[in-house]
Amino acid sequence: MRITPQRSRQIFGNPAPPQTVWEKQFDYFDSELKKVAQKDWRKITGEDLWYYFHDLAYVELQLDLFKYLFPICLNYWYETLMKNQSAACGDAEFHYSLYRGKILEKMMTPRVREAIYNFFHDGLIARIEAERGFIYTKASTPAYAWIQRFNSIGYVAPIINRIWTTWWKLDHSGKAVSAIMYASGLIYLEGENPIFGMWTPEDGGGGPYLNESDASIYDVGWLNENLEFLRNTLSVQYIQKKLKQAADTLQLEPEKNMAYQVAEDAQTRGEVIELCIEDLLTKLSKPLLGK
Repeated sequence: MRITPQRSRQIFGNPAPPQTVWEKQFDYFDSELKKVAQKDWRKITGEDLWYYFHDLAYVELQLDLFKYLFPICLNYWYETLMKNQSAACGDAEFHYSLYRGKILEKMMTPRVREAIYNFFHDGLIARIEAERGFIYTKASTPAYAWIQRFNSIGYVAPIINRIWTTWWKLDHSGKAVSAIMYASGLIYLEGENPIFGMWTPEDGGGGPYLNESDASIYDVGWLNENLEFLRNTLSVQYIQKKLKQAADTLQLEPEKNMAYQVAEDAQTRGEVIELCIEDLLTKLSKPLLGK
């Protein structure tokens, strides 16, 4: 389902601004939080959300205020995803707030939680489908952003299985391009990847970095459900088969030649693929601070 600014609000019943605000803002900006709460939802900015991201992580939340502001947080998550930006507002970061505040567990009914999971799924698929051309622009390569966002979801929502299953149907050119870019990180060693160039101290780049995220979560690994799905899915045979399928999806597209090159290379690099899969799963399972 398409993501619109109204969709997130519909999840919560199109809430009105709260009449009063008793919630204590984490950094003592109570008057600023009250001003944000009285704004028309269309005029709430990323800067405004800084106050609330900290509250999501650290304070007792006011339910009607949550219902009014959290849909705007979801919209910010989607807007930054589509702009290849992180979901941070200054030193506050959305995924960390979800994790630290246990928001998805504590603040909503199962129906609402499922609707938010679908929002995350549809948002990521929209961004994946927008990827075309095997674009590589060193440190600002667009694919870095959606790979990181995919990994951020792995920390906070047990939905990697449904995102991956929709993505790797490979029934859309953007899905095929994204899958090839992602999988290239499992079949080439440093300096070999024909899509991603070499990292340099001056310009960055390199990769793809399949274990990096844009979440400020450093003390845990991925959720067990997500890890187990990836562990049960990834294999040498799976990658080889799916790369051939992705190339076939692109056989009439401008990306055809690169797609078939990567698919053909995968057929002779089984040992590298096996080692890279195990390395990826190990890294995703551990806290970043412990890697």
